[in-house]
Amino acid sequence: MSRIVLAVLMGMAMMTAGMISDAQAADAGKGKLVYAQKCSSCHGKEGKGDGPFGKNLTPPAANFTDPAGTAKKSDTELLDKIAKGGRGTAMPAFKSLSADERANVLAYIRAMAGK
Repeated sequence: MSRIVLAVLMGMAMMTAGMISDAQAADAGKGKLVYAQKCSSCHGKEGKGDGPFGKNLTPPAANFTDPAGTAKKSDTELLDKIAKGGRGTAMPAFKSLSADERANVLAYIRAMAGK
């Protein structure tokens, strides 16, 4: 019986270790550079959705500092939006960004959101 419990506990520990989110494993510093080039014109320098183009969009660009918005979305959902664009919004697809670049941008967005 104790071997079964030990095996279950070890399995759970291994699963938990693999559950680090894309945003946690990525580099927010590198993401900040990509964000400045690709995202800030709409989302603003500080991620408040107040970039020169973002203010005039319908719906407006997302405010990453609003805890009611971005913080509630999963990493998978946000990575998908970065790669494929936002359905029903002006958010373009950034298919040219590598998976690592998208994860780095997500890490930076999470940092702005305080998550």
